[in-house]
Amino acid sequence: MIALLFLLLPLRAEFLKIEIGFGGMECASCTDFLESRFARNRGVKSVHVDKAKGILTLELKPENKLRLDQVRDQVQQGGFTPKRIHVVVQGEAQADGALRIPEIDQVLAAGDSKPLAAHAGKRVRAEGEVKMEAGRTAVFEAAKASPVE
Repeated sequence: MIALLFLLLPLRAEFLKIEIGFGGMECASCTDFLESRFARNRGVKSVHVDKAKGILTLELKPENKLRLDQVRDQVQQGGFTPKRIHVVVQGEAQADGALRIPEIDQVLAAGDSKPLAAHAGKRVRAEGEVKMEAGRTAVFEAAKASPVE
């Protein structure tokens, strides 16, 4: 009965984890500022800042509405320089290798690698690097992708 109920629940498309590299952090209070900035977001489950490596890691709650451009913008507004972005995300694989996240109206354009194209039209869980380009275009280099049941 519980398994049947689980099957009737809609599959969500959303970011599950976001790691963003940054530069310009010079002090311990800067780390605290960045952590508190994201901890207040109700879609964030946990925040960790690794000052030595310059990486902000966000574990996100189910049904969060967080977009990559929001994360990048908040890092910039804190006075830091955003760098590489690594994500774990659920969405709809497109035939062109892009990943559509309809719940937040975001599409991650396909990069050079296209492991998502093999799953076109299906919900997938994917992991890889995202490059934010001019015009707010996010290009996704998926390292791996698997269908979500």
